[in-house]
Amino acid sequence: MTPSGGSIGIGEDGNLDAYSGYTGPLNFGTGGNTLTLDVSGNTLLFEAALYGLGVPAGYVSGTALSNTATWNNASIASLGAANGTYVWTWGNGAEQRFTLEIVSPAAVPEPAALSLFGFGVLLIGAFAGLRRHTA
Repeated sequence: MTPSGGSIGIGEDGNLDAYSGYTGPLNFGTGGNTLTLDVSGNTLLFEAALYGLGVPAGYVSGTALSNTATWNNASIASLGAANGTYVWTWGNGAEQRFTLEIVSPAAVPEPAALSLFGFGVLLIGAFAGLRRHTA
């Protein structure tokens, strides 16, 4: 993935049919090239800056493609991708577009932080109760 160049490559097979001639944003962030080997599913290559789309060789138009890629120990920010919805089109039909949606997951507190918070609430409750008894 190269956000600054608007490119994403997912999959294991390099045997692709390439297409060009569409419009849309030239990038989806400022990050450089970041590789991952944790991929599965159909191969897909999309290079916005070069206006190139690669699909598995022999792909039949309208057939669904599905794939995943995981970057371990990385965040959207560390990869240099920017939150947003990016759409590239090559015609007027609903099937003639590539949409990339980047959404950072909401901050989820770590279990240790939740335990500490719970302990703090209990302590405050204990002091409040103690104060009532001594008054």
